[in-house]
Amino acid sequence: MIFISGHDDYALKAFKFSAIDYILKPVDPDELVKAVNKAANISFVDQDKEVTSYLNQKQIKNTNTSQDQQVLLSDKQHSYWLNHSEIVRCEASSNYTIFYLVDKRQLVISQTLKSFEKSFPTNLYFRSHQSHMINLIHLDKYLKADGGELLMKDGSRVPLANRRKSAFLQITEHP
Repeated sequence: MIFISGHDDYALKAFKFSAIDYILKPVDPDELVKAVNKAANISFVDQDKEVTSYLNQKQIKNTNTSQDQQVLLSDKQHSYWLNHSEIVRCEASSNYTIFYLVDKRQLVISQTLKSFEKSFPTNLYFRSHQSHMINLIHLDKYLKADGGELLMKDGSRVPLANRRKSAFLQITEHP
């Protein structure tokens, strides 16, 4: 990641997030070329995780938690800017999280479900099970039979762990 800013006081923070270079405005074209060449020779897998996590945390702290708030998800090849309203649910798969979207796409992101649980708005998301987190705006029904299951508007079924039932009933209770 190359940071470009008109303020030198952010340089230390940039390097804490593994910045490759920090360029002050106005940008010197030679400096930019050197920075890009340096970046071309570096693998970004771990950097992407750190930067994505940082941006998501900042985003939650600095904006309201509406369903139209955007979140950045990055895999090895792409970065996706999504509104929270586009995410139906998330499922853990080892150190990866599978995002199920309204448009039926699935994104596999190399971060744990726990990291998203910590940074996503608690008024929109609920961790229903060790391996599942749902977006409450896409919840269709609570099926009480067979230990409890959540039916999402896209037709998917998500387990509700016994230890999470009381928390679920508390947050979905209407006065």
